[in-house]
Amino acid sequence: MIACGARSFVRLPAWRDNRSQLLTLLRDHPESYQGHGSAAAVLAAIGDTAGARREYRIADSLFSSDPYLYSAFAIFLVGIGDTAAAVPLIARESKAQIAERMTLRARFVLELARRHRPEAAALADSASRRFAGERSWYLMFR
Repeated sequence: MIACGARSFVRLPAWRDNRSQLLTLLRDHPESYQGHGSAAAVLAAIGDTAGARREYRIADSLFSSDPYLYSAFAIFLVGIGDTAAAVPLIARESKAQIAERMTLRARFVLELARRHRPEAAALADSASRRFAGERSWYLMFR
């Protein structure tokens, strides 16, 4: 019990804020694809597209079977205008039934980026019928 308490006390600086926690995670567990995926999302949010792309690639190289990760990566790529790099990720996620909701979102964003409004609208309608609560996400783009 004392050992666990001492370990928690030593780890307190890592839990000070989200930044400290994420940096500690990456330092202590560089093999964590989820840590790199989180870092990519943070870097994308602050506008560091090169850093975000690097972290998404690291995360994907560590574990390429997480459809949520490569959906987020694809949406990020479309957001920065790299639709060519997003297409293979979206094709990969189309094979994963587990993340069908994210797959539809990524395909929708790609169709919008390509200026294929009818196809995007069809995807939005399909997702809204298949998944309760999805309509509000797609309405942000209309």
